[in-house]
Amino acid sequence: MLGRAGVVLALTRAAPAHAAELRWSGPPECDRQEAVSIQVESIVGRPLASVEALSFEVTVTRDGEAWRLELVTDDRGAKGRRSLSGQSCGEVVDAAAVLIAMAIRGAGQASAAPAAETSSAPDEALPERVPRPSATGNADRTRSPSRAQAKRSPGPVFGLSGAIDTAALPGASPGIAAHAGVIGSSFRLELEGAAFLPKRLELEQGRSAEFALLSGALLGCVETPFGEARAGGCGGFELGSLSGEGRGVSEPHLGSALWEAARLELLGGYPLGHGLGLTAAAGLALALSRPDFELDGAAVYKPARLGFRGSLGVELAP
Repeated sequence: MLGRAGVVLALTRAAPAHAAELRWSGPPECDRQEAVSIQVESIVGRPLASVEALSFEVTVTRDGEAWRLELVTDDRGAKGRRSLSGQSCGEVVDAAAVLIAMAIRGAGQASAAPAAETSSAPDEALPERVPRPSATGNADRTRSPSRAQAKRSPGPVFGLSGAIDTAALPGASPGIAAHAGVIGSSFRLELEGAAFLPKRLELEQGRSAEFALLSGALLGCVETPFGEARAGGCGGFELGSLSGEGRGVSEPHLGSALWEAARLELLGGYPLGHGLGLTAAAGLALALSRPDFELDGAAVYKPARLGFRGSLGVELAP
């Protein structure tokens, strides 16, 4: 047998003797046994435990960017083997679920045929690459990950991102943001803290003013899975300190003011394995307070009413 990463799991349910069994072997990032079982049951309209005499063994391996799946079907001792390949784990797994459902549906007809015909059919030449499932298969593919994730209990999440702001500061300013909170199958609630590099505003007569922002935010998000990725939207409130310091003046002075803003963002993420994932956000910050900064008695800066806020980073959801 080919070497492969992963563990072998056996799915057994309370059922009559010789009930259908699904055995799974593959890398941890493609452990889709439960999702495939749900998808197959949705297609055939009954639980696997009610199917007799059939058993299935699925082996998933990865070679660089390509994924390969081998499906062995055992129908009363007559074994058939099919090999599928695709560009993602989801592609080969969805195709395997459709093949398993077809085998279950055809089990009654196969048992009525002579034994010689039953054993020879699975050994015929099979396509190396399987096309995407039909519209029915696509609908099941969309639903099954959601069902599997619906059973996920809320847990902690921690993240670190590079950020950019044009809302509070005079021009785009990079920064760093960290967040911690609770994430579930379709929601997250998190606290975020961010610090942005000072942004200088050049003035007349060789003078300038430098502005910086320290902020904290409470954000609530809803998310939806799209295959292995996820996407959603977030909204919340940000509170911080916006500071400004004059340069090139006789008496430099550091002043600060309260910064308040409403946040509305789009959120996306992609898993990297072992609880790690990429995360990205982009949206708007609506200033609820717009302090005026003055230098030598003259107004020099006031934050815009609406600005951009974005981030890109990694997070851990153990």
